[in-house]
Amino acid sequence: MQNILALFIAVISLILPVENPQDVMISYVDEQTYISYATGAGEFCFMQEDAYDGGDLDACSVETETLGGRTTAKLAGLEQASRYVYQIGNGQVHAFETPSNEKTFSFGFLGDTQMDPDSGKLAMRELLEQLTDERFLLIAGDLVNDTSNKTEWKSFFMQGGDVFADLPVMSVAGNHAAGVNQTKGKLAGFSSFEYGDAHFVLLDSNLMGNTEAETVDMIQTYLKDDLAATDKKWKIALMHHPLFPVNQNPKDAQRAKTMLEQYGAYFKQMDVVLCGHEHAYARAQSDGILQIMGNASEKQYAAVDMEYIAASAPGPVYTRVQVEEDTMTILTFDRDGKQVDPYVLQK
Repeated sequence: MQNILALFIAVISLILPVENPQDVMISYVDEQTYISYATGAGEFCFMQEDAYDGGDLDACSVETETLGGRTTAKLAGLEQASRYVYQIGNGQVHAFETPSNEKTFSFGFLGDTQMDPDSGKLAMRELLEQLTDERFLLIAGDLVNDTSNKTEWKSFFMQGGDVFADLPVMSVAGNHAAGVNQTKGKLAGFSSFEYGDAHFVLLDSNLMGNTEAETVDMIQTYLKDDLAATDKKWKIALMHHPLFPVNQNPKDAQRAKTMLEQYGAYFKQMDVVLCGHEHAYARAQSDGILQIMGNASEKQYAAVDMEYIAASAPGPVYTRVQVEEDTMTILTFDRDGKQVDPYVLQK
Protein backbone atom coordinates (compact mmCIF):
# COMPACT_ATOMS: atom_id res chain seq x y z
CA MET A 1 0.00 0.00 0.00
CA GLN A 2 1.33 3.39 -0.95
CA ASN A 3 1.39 5.64 2.07
CA ILE A 4 1.32 9.05 0.38
CA LEU A 5 2.93 11.58 2.65
CA ALA A 6 0.97 14.82 2.76
CA LEU A 7 3.09 16.53 5.37
CA PHE A 8 4.99 15.62 8.48
CA ILE A 9 3.14 16.72 11.64
CA ALA A 10 5.29 16.80 14.75
CA VAL A 11 3.51 16.23 18.06
CA ILE A 12 0.24 17.63 16.83
CA SER A 13 -1.17 18.79 20.13
CA LEU A 14 2.01 20.53 21.27
CA ILE A 15 1.98 24.24 22.20
CA LEU A 16 5.22 25.62 23.61
CA PRO A 17 6.41 29.13 24.52
CA VAL A 18 8.28 30.57 21.55
CA GLU A 19 11.02 31.94 23.80
CA ASN A 20 12.30 28.39 24.36
CA PRO A 21 14.95 28.02 21.64
CA GLN A 22 15.26 24.23 22.05
CA ASP A 23 11.87 23.19 20.69
CA VAL A 24 13.13 22.10 17.27
CA MET A 25 13.01 18.54 15.99
CA ILE A 26 14.44 17.12 12.76
CA SER A 27 13.09 13.89 11.26
CA TYR A 28 13.51 11.62 8.25
CA VAL A 29 10.10 10.50 6.99
CA ASP A 30 9.56 8.46 3.82
CA GLU A 31 12.68 9.79 2.04
CA GLN A 32 12.02 13.40 3.06
CA THR A 33 13.50 15.59 5.79
CA TYR A 34 11.21 17.63 8.03
CA ILE A 35 11.96 20.19 10.72
CA SER A 36 9.26 21.15 13.21
CA TYR A 37 9.35 24.06 15.63
CA ALA A 38 7.09 26.25 17.77
CA THR A 39 4.71 28.37 15.73
CA GLY A 40 5.60 32.04 16.00
CA ALA A 41 9.34 31.45 16.40
CA GLY A 42 10.01 33.17 13.07
CA GLU A 43 10.62 32.43 9.41
CA PHE A 44 12.42 29.20 8.51
CA CYS A 45 15.50 29.51 6.27
CA PHE A 46 18.09 26.95 5.19
CA MET A 47 20.93 26.34 2.73
CA GLN A 48 23.82 23.95 2.10
CA GLU A 49 26.57 24.33 4.66
CA ASP A 50 29.27 24.59 1.96
CA ALA A 51 27.68 27.81 0.69
CA TYR A 52 27.23 29.35 4.14
CA ASP A 53 29.69 32.14 5.00
CA GLY A 54 28.29 33.18 8.37
CA GLY A 55 25.60 35.57 9.55
CA ASP A 56 21.83 35.25 9.20
CA LEU A 57 20.28 33.12 6.49
CA ASP A 58 18.02 34.60 3.83
CA ALA A 59 17.06 31.52 1.76
CA CYS A 60 13.54 31.25 3.14
CA SER A 61 11.37 29.83 0.34
CA VAL A 62 10.22 26.69 2.17
CA GLU A 63 6.89 24.87 2.22
CA THR A 64 5.50 24.83 5.77
CA GLU A 65 2.34 23.74 7.54
CA THR A 66 1.05 24.77 10.97
CA LEU A 67 -1.05 22.64 13.27
CA GLY A 68 -1.57 22.56 17.03
CA GLY A 69 1.01 25.20 17.87
CA ARG A 70 3.72 23.56 15.74
CA THR A 71 5.03 24.59 12.33
CA THR A 72 6.69 22.02 10.11
CA ALA A 73 9.04 22.78 7.22
CA LYS A 74 9.22 20.22 4.41
CA LEU A 75 12.69 20.25 2.88
CA ALA A 76 12.47 18.88 -0.64
CA GLY A 77 15.24 18.13 -3.11
CA LEU A 78 18.04 17.71 -0.59
CA GLU A 79 21.24 16.01 -1.67
CA GLN A 80 22.17 12.72 -0.04
CA ALA A 81 24.95 12.70 2.55
CA SER A 82 25.06 16.50 2.62
CA ARG A 83 25.14 18.99 5.45
CA TYR A 84 22.70 21.89 5.60
CA VAL A 85 22.39 24.86 7.92
CA TYR A 86 19.07 26.36 9.02
CA GLN A 87 17.79 29.26 11.08
CA ILE A 88 14.39 30.05 12.56
CA GLY A 89 13.73 33.76 12.91
CA ASN A 90 16.81 35.46 14.28
CA GLY A 91 17.75 32.43 16.37
CA GLN A 92 20.92 30.40 16.37
CA VAL A 93 22.11 28.77 13.14
CA HIS A 94 22.13 24.95 13.40
CA ALA A 95 23.26 22.22 11.04
CA PHE A 96 22.02 18.75 10.13
CA GLU A 97 23.02 15.98 7.74
CA THR A 98 20.88 14.07 5.24
CA PRO A 99 20.96 10.24 5.08
CA SER A 100 24.08 8.61 3.70
CA ASN A 101 24.91 5.31 2.03
CA GLU A 102 27.85 4.69 4.38
CA LYS A 103 28.02 1.02 5.32
CA THR A 104 29.30 1.69 8.83
CA PHE A 105 27.39 4.04 11.12
CA SER A 106 25.76 4.15 14.53
CA PHE A 107 22.42 5.36 15.86
CA GLY A 108 20.96 5.83 19.31
CA PHE A 109 17.85 4.29 20.82
CA LEU A 110 15.79 5.36 23.82
CA GLY A 111 12.67 3.82 25.29
CA ASP A 112 9.93 5.99 26.81
CA THR A 113 11.30 9.40 27.84
CA GLN A 114 8.23 10.53 29.78
CA MET A 115 8.45 12.27 33.13
CA ASP A 116 7.86 10.21 36.24
CA PRO A 117 4.48 11.52 37.44
CA ASP A 118 5.35 10.78 41.07
CA SER A 119 8.77 12.46 41.28
CA GLY A 120 8.43 14.89 38.37
CA LYS A 121 11.95 13.88 37.25
CA LEU A 122 13.34 13.31 33.77
CA ALA A 123 16.33 11.11 32.93
CA MET A 124 16.75 11.88 29.24
CA ARG A 125 19.40 14.59 29.51
CA GLU A 126 21.79 12.31 31.40
CA LEU A 127 21.36 9.63 28.77
CA LEU A 128 21.88 12.01 25.85
CA GLU A 129 25.27 12.93 27.31
CA GLN A 130 26.41 9.45 26.22
CA LEU A 131 26.02 10.30 22.53
CA THR A 132 29.23 9.92 20.54
CA ASP A 133 29.09 9.86 16.73
CA GLU A 134 25.50 8.63 16.31
CA ARG A 135 23.86 9.77 13.07
CA PHE A 136 20.32 9.90 14.46
CA LEU A 137 18.18 8.92 17.44
CA LEU A 138 15.13 6.64 17.71
CA ILE A 139 12.61 6.97 20.56
CA ALA A 140 9.99 4.29 21.23
CA GLY A 141 7.09 6.66 21.95
CA ASP A 142 5.62 8.28 25.06
CA LEU A 143 7.83 11.33 24.89
CA VAL A 144 5.79 12.81 27.76
CA ASN A 145 3.41 11.40 30.36
CA ASP A 146 0.55 13.86 29.79
CA THR A 147 0.22 15.07 26.22
CA SER A 148 -1.85 18.10 27.29
CA ASN A 149 0.72 19.29 29.83
CA LYS A 150 2.73 22.22 28.39
CA THR A 151 5.26 22.05 31.21
CA GLU A 152 6.12 18.45 30.38
CA TRP A 153 6.61 19.29 26.71
CA LYS A 154 8.76 22.28 27.59
CA SER A 155 10.92 20.10 29.84
CA PHE A 156 11.22 17.46 27.13
CA PHE A 157 12.50 19.94 24.54
CA MET A 158 14.76 21.72 27.00
CA GLN A 159 16.37 18.40 27.94
CA GLY A 160 16.77 17.62 24.26
CA GLY A 161 18.56 20.93 23.85
CA ASP A 162 20.99 21.31 20.95
CA VAL A 163 20.88 17.54 20.41
CA PHE A 164 17.37 17.85 19.00
CA ALA A 165 18.34 20.94 17.00
CA ASP A 166 21.20 19.13 15.20
CA LEU A 167 20.46 15.41 15.30
CA PRO A 168 17.49 13.83 13.48
CA VAL A 169 15.06 12.17 15.90
CA MET A 170 12.42 9.66 14.86
CA SER A 171 9.69 8.56 17.24
CA VAL A 172 6.52 6.50 17.14
CA ALA A 173 3.10 6.85 18.75
CA GLY A 174 2.83 5.61 22.32
CA ASN A 175 -0.17 5.20 24.58
CA HIS A 176 0.56 8.57 26.24
CA ALA A 177 1.75 10.72 23.34
CA ALA A 178 1.88 10.81 19.55
CA GLY A 179 5.12 10.29 17.70
CA VAL A 180 7.05 12.97 15.86
CA ASN A 181 6.89 11.41 12.43
CA GLN A 182 3.16 11.49 11.81
CA THR A 183 1.83 11.33 8.26
CA LYS A 184 -1.78 11.80 7.22
CA GLY A 185 -4.40 9.17 6.50
CA LYS A 186 -5.53 5.95 8.14
CA LEU A 187 -1.95 4.76 8.59
CA ALA A 188 -0.73 8.08 9.99
CA GLY A 189 1.65 6.45 12.44
CA PHE A 190 3.46 4.32 9.86
CA SER A 191 6.52 5.42 7.90
CA SER A 192 10.01 4.30 6.96
CA PHE A 193 13.41 5.66 6.04
CA GLU A 194 16.78 4.31 4.97
CA TYR A 195 20.29 5.03 6.10
CA GLY A 196 23.37 3.21 4.82
CA ASP A 197 22.51 -0.41 4.18
CA ALA A 198 19.66 -0.37 6.72
CA HIS A 199 15.89 0.01 6.35
CA PHE A 200 13.93 1.39 9.31
CA VAL A 201 10.18 0.79 9.69
CA LEU A 202 8.27 2.94 12.19
CA LEU A 203 5.00 1.40 13.36
CA ASP A 204 1.94 2.44 15.36
CA SER A 205 1.44 -0.46 17.74
CA ASN A 206 -1.76 1.14 19.07
CA LEU A 207 -3.39 0.45 15.71
CA MET A 208 -1.69 -2.93 15.37
CA GLY A 209 -3.62 -4.16 18.41
CA ASN A 210 -6.85 -3.63 16.47
CA THR A 211 -8.39 -6.86 15.19
CA GLU A 212 -10.82 -5.34 12.67
CA ALA A 213 -10.32 -7.07 9.31
CA GLU A 214 -10.01 -3.81 7.35
CA THR A 215 -7.32 -2.46 9.68
CA VAL A 216 -5.36 -5.72 9.70
CA ASP A 217 -5.49 -5.89 5.91
CA MET A 218 -4.23 -2.29 5.55
CA ILE A 219 -1.30 -2.89 7.89
CA GLN A 220 -0.38 -6.22 6.35
CA THR A 221 -0.43 -4.64 2.90
CA TYR A 222 1.69 -1.74 4.10
CA LEU A 223 4.30 -4.05 5.62
CA LYS A 224 4.34 -6.36 2.61
CA ASP A 225 4.84 -3.47 0.17
CA ASP A 226 7.33 -1.63 2.35
CA LEU A 227 9.60 -4.62 2.87
CA ALA A 228 9.33 -5.69 -0.78
CA ALA A 229 10.44 -2.23 -1.90
CA THR A 230 13.77 -2.25 -0.07
CA ASP A 231 16.98 -4.04 -0.97
CA LYS A 232 18.80 -3.04 2.22
CA LYS A 233 20.64 -5.74 4.13
CA TRP A 234 19.56 -4.74 7.64
CA LYS A 235 15.94 -4.19 8.70
CA ILE A 236 14.98 -2.54 12.00
CA ALA A 237 11.48 -1.95 13.36
CA LEU A 238 10.57 0.71 15.93
CA MET A 239 7.29 0.66 17.83
CA HIS A 240 5.95 1.34 21.29
CA HIS A 241 4.31 -1.82 22.61
CA PRO A 242 6.30 -5.06 22.90
CA LEU A 243 5.84 -8.34 21.06
CA PHE A 244 7.24 -10.06 24.14
CA PRO A 245 5.97 -8.35 27.32
CA VAL A 246 8.15 -8.42 30.42
CA ASN A 247 5.40 -7.40 32.87
CA GLN A 248 2.30 -9.40 33.72
CA ASN A 249 -0.19 -6.97 32.21
CA PRO A 250 -3.17 -8.70 30.55
CA LYS A 251 -3.70 -5.86 28.04
CA ASP A 252 -0.06 -5.95 26.95
CA ALA A 253 -0.21 -9.74 26.64
CA GLN A 254 -3.35 -9.60 24.48
CA ARG A 255 -1.92 -6.91 22.23
CA ALA A 256 1.31 -8.87 21.80
CA LYS A 257 -0.66 -12.00 20.92
CA THR A 258 -2.64 -10.08 18.30
CA MET A 259 0.45 -8.50 16.75
CA LEU A 260 2.30 -11.82 16.54
CA GLU A 261 -0.70 -13.59 15.03
CA GLN A 262 -1.41 -10.91 12.45
CA TYR A 263 2.08 -9.61 11.63
CA GLY A 264 4.53 -12.22 12.91
CA ALA A 265 5.63 -13.15 9.38
CA TYR A 266 6.76 -9.57 8.79
CA PHE A 267 8.50 -9.21 12.15
CA LYS A 268 10.50 -12.33 11.33
CA GLN A 269 11.96 -10.40 8.40
CA MET A 270 13.33 -7.78 10.82
CA ASP A 271 16.78 -8.15 12.34
CA VAL A 272 15.65 -6.41 15.51
CA VAL A 273 12.46 -4.87 16.91
CA LEU A 274 12.99 -1.86 19.18
CA CYS A 275 10.21 -1.02 21.64
CA GLY A 276 9.37 0.46 25.03
CA HIS A 277 6.13 0.86 27.02
CA GLU A 278 6.82 -1.37 30.02
CA HIS A 279 9.52 0.81 31.61
CA ALA A 280 12.20 -1.83 31.85
CA TYR A 281 15.25 -2.79 29.84
CA ALA A 282 15.08 -6.31 28.41
CA ARG A 283 16.48 -8.28 25.50
CA ALA A 284 14.07 -10.98 24.42
CA GLN A 285 14.14 -13.53 21.63
CA SER A 286 11.56 -16.06 20.48
CA ASP A 287 10.50 -17.73 17.25
CA GLY A 288 13.20 -15.99 15.23
CA ILE A 289 12.39 -12.46 16.46
CA LEU A 290 14.86 -10.37 18.47
CA GLN A 291 13.36 -7.59 20.62
CA ILE A 292 15.19 -4.87 22.53
CA MET A 293 12.99 -3.03 25.05
CA GLY A 294 14.34 0.30 26.26
CA ASN A 295 13.41 2.67 29.05
CA ALA A 296 14.67 6.24 29.34
CA SER A 297 12.31 7.28 32.11
CA GLU A 298 12.62 7.58 35.87
CA LYS A 299 9.36 5.63 35.94
CA GLN A 300 10.48 2.00 36.21
CA TYR A 301 9.13 -1.52 36.65
CA ALA A 302 11.12 -4.71 37.10
CA ALA A 303 11.00 -7.35 34.39
CA VAL A 304 9.48 -10.60 35.58
CA ASP A 305 10.94 -14.00 34.76
CA MET A 306 9.83 -15.00 31.25
CA GLU A 307 11.39 -17.82 29.25
CA TYR A 308 12.06 -15.56 26.26
CA ILE A 309 13.99 -12.92 28.27
CA ALA A 310 17.72 -13.31 27.65
CA ALA A 311 18.85 -10.28 29.66
CA SER A 312 17.32 -7.46 31.69
CA ALA A 313 18.53 -4.50 33.72
CA PRO A 314 17.10 -1.65 35.77
CA GLY A 315 16.67 1.63 33.91
CA PRO A 316 16.98 4.22 32.73
CA VAL A 317 19.29 3.10 29.93
CA TYR A 318 20.68 4.29 26.60
CA THR A 319 21.33 1.97 23.66
CA ARG A 320 23.87 2.58 20.90
CA VAL A 321 23.59 0.44 17.77
CA GLN A 322 26.66 0.12 15.56
CA VAL A 323 25.83 -1.07 12.04
CA GLU A 324 28.59 -2.56 9.90
CA GLU A 325 28.63 -4.57 6.69
CA ASP A 326 28.25 -7.98 8.34
CA THR A 327 27.57 -7.19 12.01
CA MET A 328 25.21 -5.14 14.14
CA THR A 329 26.50 -4.45 17.64
CA ILE A 330 23.90 -3.42 20.23
CA LEU A 331 25.42 -1.80 23.32
CA THR A 332 23.28 -0.68 26.25
CA PHE A 333 24.51 1.59 29.06
CA ASP A 334 23.07 2.69 32.37
CA ARG A 335 22.92 6.35 33.40
CA ASP A 336 26.50 6.18 34.70
CA GLY A 337 27.82 4.90 31.37
CA LYS A 338 28.30 1.32 32.57
CA GLN A 339 27.67 -1.26 29.87
CA VAL A 340 24.86 -3.61 30.89
CA ASP A 341 24.10 -5.86 27.93
CA PRO A 342 26.40 -6.10 24.88
CA TYR A 343 24.95 -8.11 22.02
CA VAL A 344 26.22 -8.78 18.48
CA LEU A 345 24.22 -9.87 15.44
CA GLN A 346 26.06 -11.39 12.48
CA LYS A 347 24.63 -11.60 8.99
